[in-house]
Amino acid sequence: MIQPLIEERCASCHYQGSENMRTYETTKMHAYGIYREVMSGNKSMQGRLTSAEKKLFEAWHIAGEPRCQDPNRKK
Repeated sequence: MIQPLIEERCASCHYQGSENMRTYETTKMHAYGIYREVMSGNKSMQGRLTSAEKKLFEAWHIAGEPRCQDPNRKK
């Protein structure tokens, strides 16, 4: 799932206002920009992303940025 990766790599810096990546709604709103930054390698994202993490972002983007379906996760 993408949400744990976003929380670990993105939300520590992007957690306020319109860039709040701790909510699905704002993350979804910026999904294409996130995808572009991840794939270009421009963002440090708390250290370099592995190729597996980049593939996870890519798969999430291609799937239409679906909401996390984890029943134990707070919405």
